[in-house]
Amino acid sequence: MPWDLLHQSVIGTAHLKDGRPCQDHSYGLVTRSAKDDILVVACADGAGSASHSDLGARIACETIVQCVCERLDAGFPLSKLSADEITKGFQSVRARIEREAAHLDIPSRELACTLLLVVAGTVDTICAQVGDGAIVIRNGDAFETAFWTDGEEELNLTHFVTEAQMERHLQFKRTIATDDVALMTDGLQLLALDFGTRSAHPGFFHPMFKAMRAAESCADLVVPFRSFLDSPDVNSRTDDDKTLVLAMRR
Repeated sequence: MPWDLLHQSVIGTAHLKDGRPCQDHSYGLVTRSAKDDILVVACADGAGSASHSDLGARIACETIVQCVCERLDAGFPLSKLSADEITKGFQSVRARIEREAAHLDIPSRELACTLLLVVAGTVDTICAQVGDGAIVIRNGDAFETAFWTDGEEELNLTHFVTEAQMERHLQFKRTIATDDVALMTDGLQLLALDFGTRSAHPGFFHPMFKAMRAAESCADLVVPFRSFLDSPDVNSRTDDDKTLVLAMRR
């Protein structure tokens, strides 16, 4: 397999106290298009105030990954996967969530969640995002954020893929090919990002990917990875759910 993928979601201490489930989710696949092995990976953070947002986050991740993979598997080249194509995928997510909400006889806002997506090939990388959280890619020796929020995190505001005007808040970027990709929900932003310089902390990401390259199998890293995400050091910085996705091209 050309890509190694390590991803985990860990419940936040605040959710443990009030009996809420982990409302984060992540999902990823590697598919093949035009002789290129392409990583398609997503993560989502369910709205804390929504009663079924854990379900919404799972539906969102699985639906967007499946939508993109179906296009690539049908021979659609990554080079032509435009902002319009990705927008259609996010609209499919919203429609799928609305159908599930109708089945449950609840408003779709009860399944509200953010959604982050990366599609990475050997020529370029596509990033797309609605809401908070972060996508980070390696560029040479540096780690760069694909997007930066516009100050709403200071007001504890974000946008969700379930919103009627979701398209207005969908960020899209086509950028360089990379060997290292990270996605995270907002529970880890204060640890992994420098808000003063609007950059990613190299000290957070370099050891992570170094450990992945040294491991014989990512399966060997699952337990220590989860232990880190649920460690006292991390929990002292955030009481929110935490999802971290690491993808490395071998």
